[in-house]
Amino acid sequence: MEAMERLQARAPPQLLDGRSRAIVGRVANDVCAYRGWDMFAVNARTNHVHLVVAAGCAPEDLVRSLKSWTTRRLVEAGALPPNTRLWSRHASTVYLWSVRSRDQAVRYVVYGQDVDPGAI
Repeated sequence: MEAMERLQARAPPQLLDGRSRAIVGRVANDVCAYRGWDMFAVNARTNHVHLVVAAGCAPEDLVRSLKSWTTRRLVEAGALPPNTRLWSRHASTVYLWSVRSRDQAVRYVVYGQDVDPGAI
C-alpha cells in the first residue's frame, strides 16, 4: 500500500526537520487538550508521527483533526509552504484494550523508535 501511495503521489515526500517536529508535537498536545482527548505519547519523526491517544471518537476523526491542525500551524509558522500535501491519505491505527497494552505502546513511541521492538 505504501509503495502504491508513493507512485500516486503528486509531490515528493516531505520531511520534518527538528523545528517542524516540535510544532507537530506541540499542536498534537494542544488539539488533544482542547478536544478532551487523553494524550499519552507523541513522537514526531522525520517522515511519520506516532501518537498514543484515548479519544471518544472514531480514529479517522482524530487523525483528520490532528493532520488538519498540524498542517495549518506548520504553514503559519513558515515551516511548510501553503498547499503542500504533507500527510498520506490514511493512517495506521491500533486499538489498545488494556492499560498494559497502552503502556507498552507508550514505551515504544517514546523510547523504542530506534531499537528492536522485542527489547522494550
